[in-house]
Amino acid sequence: MLQELAAENYALAAASETSTARASALVDHATQLHAELAQARASLDALHDTARQLRSTVAEAETSRDRSAAQWVQERGTLRAELEQLRDALQSVGTQLAIAQASSDVAYQDLSAELQAAQTRKDSWVTGGASNCAAKYGDYNVPELPALTGLNLHSCCRLFE
Repeated sequence: MLQELAAENYALAAASETSTARASALVDHATQLHAELAQARASLDALHDTARQLRSTVAEAETSRDRSAAQWVQERGTLRAELEQLRDALQSVGTQLAIAQASSDVAYQDLSAELQAAQTRKDSWVTGGASNCAAKYGDYNVPELPALTGLNLHSCCRLFE
C-alpha cells in the first residue's frame, strides 16, 4: 500500500510539473502576444502620425499658388498614392492587431483552464492522500499531521512506519 501511495505521489508530482511547465509556456506565449500587440499599436500610432503629416503636406501643396498647375497636379497625385498606401498599411496593422488580440485571448483562456485543472488535481490529491494516510495508520493525534500537505504527505505516512 505504501508503495502504491509513493508511486501515486511521484505520478502526481510529475503531472503537476507537466502542468506547471505547460502553464509557464502559456504565460510566455501570452506575454509574447501582448508584446506583439504593443508593437502593433505603436506601429499604428506611427502610421497615424505619418498620415497627419501627409495631410498637412497635401494641404500645403493645395494652397501653394506659386507652382505651376502641372507640377501641382503631379505632386497631388503622388501624395494621394502615398495616402492610399498608408491607408492600406493602416488596415493591415488593424487586421494584425485584431488577430494578435484574439490569439492573446485564446492563450489567456487556455492558461486559466490549465491553472484551474492543476489546482483541482492538487486539491484532490492532497485531500485523498491525507485520508489514505489516516485510513492506513489511524488517528494517532500527531501534531505535525495537519501541517503536512502536498508533496510532504508521503513523509507523513513514513512517520508511522
